[in-house]
Amino acid sequence: MKNFISFFLTSLLLGTPAFAFAVSYENLSADQKRQLYRSCGTAADKPRCEARQLARLKAQAAHNPTGAEALYDKMDLGKARLRNRLQRERATDNKRRIETTRRTYRQLQSTDDHNTRRRDFLNELRLGRLACMTETKPGNARRQCLDRLQNEIRDKMRAPSSADPVLNQGK
Repeated sequence: MKNFISFFLTSLLLGTPAFAFAVSYENLSADQKRQLYRSCGTAADKPRCEARQLARLKAQAAHNPTGAEALYDKMDLGKARLRNRLQRERATDNKRRIETTRRTYRQLQSTDDHNTRRRDFLNELRLGRLACMTETKPGNARRQCLDRLQNEIRDKMRAPSSADPVLNQGK
């Protein structure tokens, strides 16, 4: 920390701002190198110390706020740009697919299978309920009529008719 403060103060005295000095670490002048490698005293430890000081200088350059902002933007850590790009691509793909495969209701083919076919006992149930509601008086008689009708329909639902080919396929 003491080295950094002295480095910063000397860079101010020499007239070169610290961030400008840190950004151009590839082409250092002799004075700048002497200032940077000042703490590397012994000859045996000098190459490692110089490499360490140069790495520290590069790290300081990377922590420049404007440079760090650009770096983080390039890294796209939150995947915001990727997410926006994927959303745009999916939206255009969906528009293209809808335009090529869109059909109106009139163009759809009607299906006739066991999911769309109304069962006969449901029609009987509806007609029977209507008859109970219109022909019997409100109260106990109407409730008995609806209960009797419900029991009959339940028995029909439990035993499928032999005329229904969809329900008797497995037999």
